[in-house]
Amino acid sequence: MIVWNLICPNCKKRVTLKLDVCPCMASQIPIPKCENCNTEMTFDINAKRGRRRK
Repeated sequence: MIVWNLICPNCKKRVTLKLDVCPCMASQIPIPKCENCNTEMTFDINAKRGRRRK
């Protein structure tokens, strides 16, 4: 199971993509396009900010 947090660089829409595949196949999965503006989404590295415990 792979869970990716994606964000559109244009309209800033966030999507959580959950896929039931082996992690070794993650590089072969195409990143989806935004439903609103049809731009390829990018990984959202700030999605977990403020939720981590030290």
